[in-house]
Amino acid sequence: MTARLGEMRELVREALFLRDHPDPPSRSFAAEPGTTVHLLLRGRPANVAFWKAVLAEIRRDDLGGPRVRVYRNATRLGVVPYVLPRTRPGLRLLGNLWDVPAPPYFDAHVIPHFDGMIELCYQKSADPAALDLADRVRTVCAELSTFECDRRYTIVPSSGTTQRSVFLTVLSRTPWNRTRAEAQRYWIGKHAPLVFDNADHTNMCGYEQVHTTLGGSSFDNAYEGVAYIEFRRLADFLSQSVRLDTLRFNNTLIVDEMNMTINSEIHLFRRYDLS
Repeated sequence: MTARLGEMRELVREALFLRDHPDPPSRSFAAEPGTTVHLLLRGRPANVAFWKAVLAEIRRDDLGGPRVRVYRNATRLGVVPYVLPRTRPGLRLLGNLWDVPAPPYFDAHVIPHFDGMIELCYQKSADPAALDLADRVRTVCAELSTFECDRRYTIVPSSGTTQRSVFLTVLSRTPWNRTRAEAQRYWIGKHAPLVFDNADHTNMCGYEQVHTTLGGSSFDNAYEGVAYIEFRRLADFLSQSVRLDTLRFNNTLIVDEMNMTINSEIHLFRRYDLS
């Protein structure tokens, strides 16, 4: 009887998971120089007025020459199928199938919490004007969270961003059983090769990791970093929910992510390059 249950368990694993996720092939990615400051924005109900006020603050600021990108939600409900398996019940179910302990209790945001994000990309260190901008944007926000990153990794090079492109944007939180440094090492050393080697099972056309600094910083740094997964169109992202291999790979990622993040903030953004 025990042998029969073991066989059934393996069949379920084969049906629900794409590959043996703990041991992806060895592959390394070089960090790109520069510093990125992220401002996460949550506004008031008058969304149009909120964004006009935010953009007005950006335009009247001398930011010291960084590349400025603004991210706004492409859809608030489209990420629900992606988020639900990453709630604690979802993680507990998939973890049990793979004999991985469930994380401690947490309350996930199924609907995206933030309305958007500003990304300031500097070639070297961040200019003090970034702090000034954060302080002034804070006056028009219901909520603002900031974090500073000093390592950027291109895992899947973008095949060309257009106005129709969307970015599945995952704001990563350090899990209960890792330090930030340990989680980031796993993220780039183990998780990134897993995504790279299986990218053809998804509709993604680009993937970047940006890691929060481990040193001193003037920003809040509530997150361990951000992952940008790019799709050519909103439909390309949404259609993945009906692709068997994509669903199996997503299950594999969910279990693997417990080594580096729990209760991430997940959004689907459109990106606007301002400079």
